[in-house]
Formats: sequence, structure tokens, C-alpha cells
Amino acid sequence: MSNMKIVAYSDGTFNTKVAKGDYEVMLNPEKLQWNRSVQYNEETSIDSSAPASKYSKTLSEKLSFDLVIDCTGVVDSKRVNLPNEVAKLSKVIYDYNGDIHRPNYVIVNWGSGLAFKCVLTSFNLSYTFFKPDGTPLRAKISLEFSSSIDAATLAKKDDKKSPDMSHLVNLVEG
Repeated sequence: MSNMKIVAYSDGTFNTKVAKGDYEVMLNPEKLQWNRSVQYNEETSIDSSAPASKYSKTLSEKLSFDLVIDCTGVVDSKRVNLPNEVAKLSKVIYDYNGDIHRPNYVIVNWGSGLAFKCVLTSFNLSYTFFKPDGTPLRAKISLEFSSSIDAATLAKKDDKKSPDMSHLVNLVEG
């Protein structure tokens, strides 16, 4: 299996790639967590003993995983500068992009089954291994992304069929 790749885009439709806007992880994550949630409003009538759940909305999907960046030279002898590796990843997923006035949109690609269109919501960095002089050699990065869908794609996906919008009633005289 190939390594996970994270690719940056400058638009919410994921059509325009950012120059030098991709990052290939050194070690694939051990696990992925993909969360999906639906929100309901609970409505209680006066003479009811229990509330009724009424659909409110489907929340954004969340994808989270931990990455390990190992710059000891054991994993990849060419990638041994931990600050540079963290800066490359940060430039793709976290740093402010002045051209679009926000951090980049990204697609997390892994194998043939994962192409998650999203934006970063959390970036936590922990240094886990050091040289004797205190220079960090290995880091664990916990990432969380929230799905991102442009309005046109969302409208097609929802395929709403509301009676007041899609059904016409004809009235005739008599």
C-alpha cells in the first residue's frame, strides 16, 4: 500500500491545487477514526411522558488520525530534518494562505478507498524522541479534519423533494 498523501487546494470545489501543496507521510497511520453525527431537537408535548426526536441537521463528518514523523534516518535517510518536515506539513494543512485569506482546503488520500475532502480543525504536536543535546528527532502529530462540501455539490447530494417546492397543484374554476 502506498503512503497517505495530503494535497492542498485553494478553492472549496477542489479544482485548483496549491503550488508545492502536497505532503506524503513518512509512516502511514496505525488507525483512522471517521465520525458521523446527526443532530435532533427533542420536542415534548404537555401530555407526553417522553420527548420526540425531530431531525435538525447532519453534522460535518470528522476524520482524525495520528502521524509519526521519524527523522532518525531509519525510515527515510533523506528526510532527517524534523523542523522542516513539520513546516512542510503545516504549510499544506495549517498555515494561512494569503491568496485565499484562510488555510487551504485539503484532500486526504490513502489507497483506493480514502479521498476525504476537508479542512483542518485540530493540529496537536508532541515531540517523542530526542538527541542527547535535546534536538527533537521524532514527533507524533494528532490531526482532525472536518469534511468540506461546496454548496452545489451539497444540493445535488441532498436531493431535496419538498412538497412545497417540487409539486404543483392546479386549481380550476368550478
